[in-house]
Amino acid sequence: MTKFSLEQIAEIAGGSVAEVEPLPADLSPRRYSRIRFRDGARPSLLFVELAAQPSPAGGGPRGLDSDEAFVEVHHFLSRHGIRVPEIFRDGREQGYLLLEDFGDRSLRTVLIEATQNESDPFLLSQLPPKKELLKQAVGVLEELQQLSTCHEERAQGAIIFERSPTLSQLQRGAHEFLEYVLVPRGIKKQESVLMEEFFEQLAEEILSHPKTVSHYDYMASNIHLLSDGTLGLIDFQDACLESPARDIHSLLCCRGMDRILGKALAEEALSSFAERSHGRETFAQLYREYSVLWDLRVSGRFTKLAHRDGRKKYGEWIEGTLARLLHGLELLTPKFERAGDLLEITLARVEDGKSLLAEKSALSLR
Repeated sequence: MTKFSLEQIAEIAGGSVAEVEPLPADLSPRRYSRIRFRDGARPSLLFVELAAQPSPAGGGPRGLDSDEAFVEVHHFLSRHGIRVPEIFRDGREQGYLLLEDFGDRSLRTVLIEATQNESDPFLLSQLPPKKELLKQAVGVLEELQQLSTCHEERAQGAIIFERSPTLSQLQRGAHEFLEYVLVPRGIKKQESVLMEEFFEQLAEEILSHPKTVSHYDYMASNIHLLSDGTLGLIDFQDACLESPARDIHSLLCCRGMDRILGKALAEEALSSFAERSHGRETFAQLYREYSVLWDLRVSGRFTKLAHRDGRKKYGEWIEGTLARLLHGLELLTPKFERAGDLLEITLARVEDGKSLLAEKSALSLR
């Protein structure tokens, strides 16, 4: 529920406001409204009603909430040439921010349009090529990760460099799969113990990964195609130091993006990123491990959202996530014996599990 009326928002914006349009909320506790001005005299603005929530990556030693972190990360990214929305008015004391409006052309939207129009040469010609858009997005990610070497910012205590997910936070994500996927399907206590062992082993391994600057939610919905053809980032308030595998997996796979792109294009982008940024052999194992942790968390959380909380749209991404997870567990079995146990337990309880595994849909480096 918003604490700002449309009239209050218009007054804060000033000028000749024509319309204040509340925008649909996703999972964020923030509320967004688009402010349009009469006669197009000024570009539209975005009014953000803040929520002062703790960040999933933590608040660092200073205990920053997500709104304080948003502003600090914004200044950091902007200083280093990453395109983020300009802050026109910082009203944190009153509970709002007034931001530049990046519009509705998210990378996800444009990629879906390109996929849907692949059979129509004319419509397809009106859109940027999928491969080029993906190359741009991977390039921005590489720029982000290169900021890990900003020694002066580290010394000054920028929030990004003050926090990184803990072992318990990493394990908690995997537990969502146990709680929302396997427990309702009658997993036995002894099997749960095996799962706990695997979750701890996997989390400990990921905790030992090298750390780079991570947007922490680098999915295509949070990347916007701007009018000048460049890409801009939103929802970066949780940025921190994390495994270099997290953001590339989020970009290529979150919410069915691997199926939108097609496996061949997604794997080409993954391999190119690994080769240029980290080295193929080193990165391959990091990616296999982190992608399984991600897919454990997401398949559990989306099951909860779709079936317990009634947010049906999340249900459409569960099957693809499970298919990747099953294949990913198979790929991890040579290193983690318990990954094979989880694979067997899940196959015995998930309908069509064997056919999902047969898709071999986990991304691999070429």
